Amino acid sequence: MVNGKAPVAELPITDAKLQGNMLSFNFTHPPASGNGSSPSYTYEGAISGDSIKGTFITQWMDQTHTNNWEAVRMKQ
Repeated sequence: MVNGKAPVAELPITDAKLQGNMLSFNFTHPPASGNGSSPSYTYEGAISGDSIKGTFITQWMDQTHTNNWEAVRMKQ
């Protein structure tokens, strides 16, 4: 983070699916430092109004972690 802001990067998503109100997608990115393996992320969530809530799974260096996530449409 720099001055309270995370760097922004565009990463291509794969296996994007929208079935009813359920959304899922995957992406990977290069490691933050060094030349190790690339972590992969799998997101799943339910769309309700102007938000999406769900879980994401991170897989990196033989470890798997599951966390919650939420996205909210910004009001203009």
